[in-house]
Amino acid sequence: MNLNALTTQINREHDACGIFAWIEKTGVPSRKPVFMGVQALRALWHRAGYVHGEGDGCGLLLDIPALLWRRWLSEAGADSSLVEDPRFFVAHLFLQRDQAEERLTRVQQKLEAAGCTLLVVRTGHTCEDALGPSARRENPVFVQIGGLTAETADGPLYRLSVDLETDRGVHVVSISRSTVVYKVVGGGDVLWAYYDDMRDPFFTTAFALAHTRYSTNTATAFSRVQPFSALGHNGEINTITRFYAEAQMIGIPLDAGYSDSQMVNGAVEHFTKERGWSLFETAELLFPPIINEIKQMSDDLADLYMFYRALWGPYAQGPAAVMMRAGNEAVFSVDALGLRPMWLVETGDGYCFSSEQGVIPASEWTADPKPLAPGEKVGVTLGQGSVRVHPYTELQRLVLERARARFEFKGEHESLRFTGPYPTVEAAHPVRDDKPRLVRAAAYGWRDDDMKLLDFEVQTGAEPIRSLGWDGPLAALDNGVRQLSDFLQETVAVVTNPAIDREREIEHFSTRTVIGKRPSFDGAYAHAPRVETQSPLLLEELPADLEISREDIQALAHRHGTLCYEDALAALHTEPYGTVEILIHREPGESIEAALERFRQEALAAVQAGAHAVVLDDRLQFARGGWVDPFLAVAAVHKALLRPASKRGGEHLRRRTSLILRSGGLRNLHDVMVAVGLGADAVNPYLMWEFAAEKGSIAGLENLYVALCKGIEKVISTIGIHEVRGYERLFSGIGLAPEIAEVLGVPNFCGSEQAGYGFAELEQEADKRSKAYQAGDQRQVAKNRVFTLYPRVWKAAGQVAMGLASYEEFEQKLAELEKEHPVNLKHLLQLRTNGETAGAESVDTTIDGHAYPIVISSMSFGSQGEVAYRAYAEAAYRLNIVGFNGEGGEIKDIL
Repeated sequence: MNLNALTTQINREHDACGIFAWIEKTGVPSRKPVFMGVQALRALWHRAGYVHGEGDGCGLLLDIPALLWRRWLSEAGADSSLVEDPRFFVAHLFLQRDQAEERLTRVQQKLEAAGCTLLVVRTGHTCEDALGPSARRENPVFVQIGGLTAETADGPLYRLSVDLETDRGVHVVSISRSTVVYKVVGGGDVLWAYYDDMRDPFFTTAFALAHTRYSTNTATAFSRVQPFSALGHNGEINTITRFYAEAQMIGIPLDAGYSDSQMVNGAVEHFTKERGWSLFETAELLFPPIINEIKQMSDDLADLYMFYRALWGPYAQGPAAVMMRAGNEAVFSVDALGLRPMWLVETGDGYCFSSEQGVIPASEWTADPKPLAPGEKVGVTLGQGSVRVHPYTELQRLVLERARARFEFKGEHESLRFTGPYPTVEAAHPVRDDKPRLVRAAAYGWRDDDMKLLDFEVQTGAEPIRSLGWDGPLAALDNGVRQLSDFLQETVAVVTNPAIDREREIEHFSTRTVIGKRPSFDGAYAHAPRVETQSPLLLEELPADLEISREDIQALAHRHGTLCYEDALAALHTEPYGTVEILIHREPGESIEAALERFRQEALAAVQAGAHAVVLDDRLQFARGGWVDPFLAVAAVHKALLRPASKRGGEHLRRRTSLILRSGGLRNLHDVMVAVGLGADAVNPYLMWEFAAEKGSIAGLENLYVALCKGIEKVISTIGIHEVRGYERLFSGIGLAPEIAEVLGVPNFCGSEQAGYGFAELEQEADKRSKAYQAGDQRQVAKNRVFTLYPRVWKAAGQVAMGLASYEEFEQKLAELEKEHPVNLKHLLQLRTNGETAGAESVDTTIDGHAYPIVISSMSFGSQGEVAYRAYAEAAYRLNIVGFNGEGGEIKDIL
């Protein structure tokens, strides 16, 4: 079949999207998979991020074309049969054009130093004229190397690929014994014309994975184009920050500048090549089933997946359909929420996986297309003369069998359901601060708003996250009491995910956390004590004056699948190891920086001695010493434990323990999420529990717990993830000094050594808090009120709307408020003039027929309601400026 004939068939349908794969049923290489891949890329053109007719990038992952390499080996005077040698490999590289010859020399030297015998080195077999103007500006040198390694293991090849990419001018497109990747900035036609190999009749394969790129958050470049060496994916991984951190902990060498796809690809390569895992095992580890599906499994499979959750975790979350290939295995996977579809289409001679069934004409189907269910995977075993498709249930059984050869995990499913009560030991510090709660709250930085919010949660069991934004001042502009969490703003993912029903939300979203020592990939700590609770929130025994028994608190905790703080410590306290409590306060004369270093050293010593959990507790912060921000302490200790367990390397100490923050400085949901993001595995907001019990007894305490859990679900839903364990530092600082941002490990804006909130300001804050504590004023929390802008302008805006006041009066009042009480950065900005003015008649503000170069960019009708939506449209019309609507529907008469 030639390319033009196939074009006539496939071009009937144009609704393909993103990714495509074709597998010959016989496993025998032919030209057809190449044609199918290129034509799929043509059909996917509308999904490419093309500008001026130039695509964002596309590529093919294929079997090594053995016939081509036989010919090239023969032409080089080498034995052509070496293609079948188990030591044979092929590398595809992109070299930056400047100093390309020197780079290639270094590449060859590294390969030879690693024991490789280079048989063929090919460069320049591409057509620059096929590229568009943007791609031509980069146009790297394409290099193909065929050779033999000293051994048959894949580990050396993997380590070589990592080493080669330490040269920023070298990109390893692929290096493998089974597959090659061809990719380009451009569309399918460009790929076909750019690579001479594509048009060679000797180029045959039994497998083709096609990917066309539409990127909104990474630059267009040859190195960013998919597929990568092991996968192609459509969507986004929203937990990539946590994924990267976890990968670093077990020694996977990923570049922090990689895209989300590149990072997952690097992990797949690491597990399949360096650790010798099969692709099936790797896929199940990286993309595990949701907890509610595990609950329906047989005990042996539940054992496996609960063990995998502790060994690794749900760190590759987000709407993504993924196609993977390693060795003779391929896996096709849909995200847990099913937000990026994938279809299996079977024809007489092949299996097709695609994000759209229409890629293959219906006349070719031999069965109805099968959509992969949310979270489903299909595995394929490839072989000459035999290709086997493994449905998910069969794939899971294969993984179970292989995992049993690596690990011992019998009984792990018991952590699925709460099985307490746990024995009680006096593991927690028994001494409490006896100052009145409101006095302690004032010292910990509670404000009037925090108390009002807590009252609402105690009464309703709901967390009132609002969508209209925060109209109080940024922390850097606030003259009141502040904590570091107030300087942190969540980085919201802009994702185009369809709304899902509450039933699926309940089923998929999980606030579960693992507390204790995690099993090691080398088999150690498999049976170390750990618990998996329904949320990172730990309740605790309350002070006697609240008259709620420990038994009642335990019953409440067990009812919601969590633990009391004391019981969690008891569960982890096993001889000869236990838990260690670090009291967060400063010794007399000790600086905050010195205290942080002391906390770091105490935590390191504890974990090296075998502690299953480290507790950071500030209950005696003001009674015994000076204040230290709890978020700073958590971040400092977490980062200190991110180091190998020994000088010889190995997994990080952080995997050997859990961090529990017990703090009165946890005032609200935002604080809880910041603590989790900075490294806390569990939190105990004990002052919140005390206030809830004081205001509503055991029912109020339960309402607060439920409200916070709902709030956690809302937060992770906004980010585009479904398990809180994937949440890490998904926020940035505004106005922090670099020294603080460095400890927290967050991006920071509008902060400097001269104008940022640093250690000196923290010392001043500590002094204020100590004075508030010593003064013992129970009215101080009520006095700690936050200035909010909206209530002060609503009345004036309403008068304008009713025609009782002019807009100029409203504008003047708003300007006065913004000048006297700035709440965000734009209120600090003014136009700088040189004193000269121009007459209106000499100024032209029009652009493209519109009166001003100004755009109103509103949200969609569905998200903001009809009145506001019509107001934006009418305003734009009257002003003769451009008005954009968002996604989510349109009103017919406006359309």
